Amino acid sequence: MGKGEGPKEDDLNYSGDFQSTADLPGERRAQGRTATVFRPVLIETDAFAGFCLVRNLSPNGMRGQVYTSFAEGLPITVQFSPDRIVQGTLTWCKDEHVGVQFDEPVDVEQVLSDLARKLVEGRVNRAPRLQIECKAELIIGDRSLAIEVQDISQRGIKAVASFIKPGDEVWVRLEGLELKAVVRWTQGGIAGLNFLRPLPFEELAHWVIRQQSQGPFLESGAQAA
Repeated sequence: MGKGEGPKEDDLNYSGDFQSTADLPGERRAQGRTATVFRPVLIETDAFAGFCLVRNLSPNGMRGQVYTSFAEGLPITVQFSPDRIVQGTLTWCKDEHVGVQFDEPVDVEQVLSDLARKLVEGRVNRAPRLQIECKAELIIGDRSLAIEVQDISQRGIKAVASFIKPGDEVWVRLEGLELKAVVRWTQGGIAGLNFLRPLPFEELAHWVIRQQSQGPFLESGAQAA
C-alpha cells in the first residue's frame, strides 16, 4: 500500500484486520455475523462527545467514521439508542475511521432492528441527539435574540428560549451555521425547534468537533477538520 493510501472503506473490520469486500454485501449480513451499515450513533470518551457513522458492526465490535482522530486505547461509550448503550475500547484510528472492541458482545440483529424501528416504546425513533451547551442567535422577524442550546441533532435543537411559541418560523445562527427552523413545542422556557432542511450528518459531526477542538481526544499533532 503506497504512502498516503489508506485501506478501502469496506476493507477494515472493527479490529483493524483486512477482509474481502465480497464478504460484505451492501446493507446485509456477512457470514451471519458482521453487518455493513450506515447508521449514526453517539460516542463519548472522557474528553469528547460527538457523532459517529457506523460502517461495520459485529457482535464483538464495530468500525465507524468519526471525522477526526483519536488516540488508541481510549475507553469509549457507544450509544446506539437511549436504551442501548455499549462500553468498549478504541483499538485503532486511521483516516478518520476507528475500530471499537466492545466489552461485552452485542446482538447485531437486535441492534439493527432497534435502529430501524419507527417507534420505540410508543415514541418516534428520532435521530441521535447530542447534549451540548453553547450560545446561539435566534432571529424572528426583525428581532435578534440570544438563546442557549441544550442539545442538537440533524433535525433540530432544544434551547432555552422563553419568548417564542409553537409555529414561529425563525433563523438559528450557530457558530459557522445558519439554519431556518420552526418552533414545534415550548414548555417551561424550553423550546424544541425543527430545521426546515435537516443538517447533513457530516456537517453536523464536523460542527460538534469544532466546538471541542481544543480537547485532548485528538492524537498528538492532529487537528480537527
